[in-house]
Amino acid sequence: AGAGAGGVDEDKDAMLCGICYGYSLEGEEGAPAELPDVFCPGCSKPFHVSCLKEWLRGDRESSVSFDRIYGACIYCQGKISVKVS
Repeated sequence: AGAGAGGVDEDKDAMLCGICYGYSLEGEEGAPAELPDVFCPGCSKPFHVSCLKEWLRGDRESSVSFDRIYGACIYCQGKISVKVS
């Protein structure tokens, strides 16, 4: 049963990663689960750090500078970046 209008289930759905469509990723043994915590500045779509890193690494248009990888949002094509290490 869902939580209804404005409930917890809808809040969780709004926080699904824009790449894997999941809410939490299991961490390594003993590590906490990873939640989407990077948001596109253009469209506010949430992403897991690990999903966004993997996506941007595979994008020929992305670039790395120092400790960040820069590219375009999958949804709005706005600029987005994530820390590499």
